[in-house]
Amino acid sequence: MTRCLIWSILLSLAPICLRAEPLDARFAVQALGVKVGDLVLTGSVEARHYTATSQFRTTGLAGAVARVRFVLRASGIRTKDGFRPRFYREEMNTGRRDSQIDLRFDDGIAPAALSGGVIGRDDRRGAVDPLTAILMVLRDRDDRPPCALRQRVFDGERLTELHLFSEEAEADEVICIGTYRRLAGYPEAELRQRREFPLRIHYRAEAGRMRATRIRVETIYGPAVLLRR
Repeated sequence: MTRCLIWSILLSLAPICLRAEPLDARFAVQALGVKVGDLVLTGSVEARHYTATSQFRTTGLAGAVARVRFVLRASGIRTKDGFRPRFYREEMNTGRRDSQIDLRFDDGIAPAALSGGVIGRDDRRGAVDPLTAILMVLRDRDDRPPCALRQRVFDGERLTELHLFSEEAEADEVICIGTYRRLAGYPEAELRQRREFPLRIHYRAEAGRMRATRIRVETIYGPAVLLRR
């Protein structure tokens, strides 16, 4: 009885320590040294819940060659330990076809309907949607960046893992180093081609907060870089 009472008090007080944070981050996206599009992240991280929207569209020469646009939306619960998604929507327009994916998380686990049930429930347990994963690492923060993070990500079809495992310090910057790894849901040919992609996230101290200013990740097409605008 006493133990339950103590836990109830702690859980009721925990949200008080969590500060509401507006989201408004804009990035120029480069591939092979050339700007190919713009990425915008907006929303709000409140004491008890969060909402986020991310939009990407090709621009310039890349936009003239291939008009690609996607909109991601996510919402969920914020806890002292992190983020638990409840809903995720992905709207994609490649210029050739439109697609939409909706995921509703039941007790923190997304259904595997799109993957045909190939990815088991235990593998999906604790996985977040792609936008929640983006929010976790790209939001402005008062504390040090999460340079020790291992988070599974599930989009309804593919299971991946974001792993940050070390950091470097340069003047007023902290650089998180890690990988983005394909786990399941990909064709075997793609897995044989490459499973793991290096990742570097630069955080800079600005106005008393740590802000992600540069992200570099390897892709099957070469390096991609996001620069804060």
